[in-house]
Amino acid sequence: MQAEFLPTAPRPGSAWAEVPVVTLPAGSSGHDPVSWVGVSRQGRPLWRADVDASAGHSCFHEVCCIDETVFIGVGESLFVLAASGSVLMHWPMDGYFGSLYPCHDLPGLDSGVLVASATALLRLDAKGQALWHSQALGWDGVLVHYVSQGVIHGSGECDPPGGWVDFVLDLQTGQRWGEVGRVEENVLS
Repeated sequence: MQAEFLPTAPRPGSAWAEVPVVTLPAGSSGHDPVSWVGVSRQGRPLWRADVDASAGHSCFHEVCCIDETVFIGVGESLFVLAASGSVLMHWPMDGYFGSLYPCHDLPGLDSGVLVASATALLRLDAKGQALWHSQALGWDGVLVHYVSQGVIHGSGECDPPGGWVDFVLDLQTGQRWGEVGRVEENVLS
């Protein structure tokens, strides 16, 4: 399965205009779409997600598929949808959606995603269920640099602009690690 942001609203008669539509967030009017995500299998359009402005505003947006699950990060939200297009989860973000880090791209993680918001990290399994949510790691952005030996290395912008502070989190719990490898209370440095 593949998912992609479509550059514009689908035009009548196009393949993306003829597929079933899911409006995000669920229950929104859908009258003010700001993003369109097309989901296909082997190049054949299956369904489309129209993201309403009520999802919030952010300059960051990303989409990925893990097995039969679609993760859509946009505005102030992360949406998790099944292959059928049914909404599994809606995760409001701390401040704004930042980035998706598919676990298959990070050594030591088997499946699911790490989701960065303005202030924290959220680890989800391949079905979109929360494994953990970190405490505050920054004020205006969180980045994952790499995963090694059971820990996540990253940085959070604690003093914008440019005041990035490094952090190390336990991969299994999301708790901050101290310099000697012990778990500390996970708060801003």
